Amino acid sequence: MPGPDVTPSSGDRGEPSTLFVTLAAMLRGALGDHDQAAAVAVEMRSAAEDMADDRQLAIAHLVLGMERLGQGDPAGAQSCFEDALVMARAAGNSELVAMCLVALSATVEERELPRAIGLLGESREIFVAAGDVRGVEYADQRLARLDVRAGTDDTEASGP
Repeated sequence: MPGPDVTPSSGDRGEPSTLFVTLAAMLRGALGDHDQAAAVAVEMRSAAEDMADDRQLAIAHLVLGMERLGQGDPAGAQSCFEDALVMARAAGNSELVAMCLVALSATVEERELPRAIGLLGESREIFVAAGDVRGVEYADQRLARLDVRAGTDDTEASGP
C-alpha cells in the first residue's frame, strides 16, 4: 500500500519538523517499537491540533492507527482510521482520503465485509481519478480477494 504524502505543503506553514516526526514514528513502528511509535504519533496529533491542520491531523491519526494495529488493538486502530478519514476529507486531500479508506477497509473486513468492499471501491475510484496505477492495482487485488470471501464472482467494482 502506498504511503501518505507527508511532505510539507504551503498549508503546513513550512514546518520541517512535521516530516521528521512522521518519519520517526513510522521508523519506530517498522522496528517493532509500537509503543514508542504510538507515543510519537500522539505527539504529532497534538502538534497538528495546535496548528489546526486537518491534513497533518489525518496523517497523525493514520500513523497512530497503524501503531495500534502493531500493539494488537484493532478497535483502537479502526477508531484512528475513522478519525483520519474525517480529517482527510476535511483537508480536501483525495490521495490521503484513499489511503485512509484502504487502511479502514483492512480493519473492518473481518466483521463488516460489505463495508470493506465499499471502502475499497471508493478508494479505487480516487486512485483512478488520480491516475495512480499502483493504487488501482492494489485496490483491484484486494477487491478480488474480498469478492471471493463474500462468495461473489462480481468483478464489476474492478472494471475499467
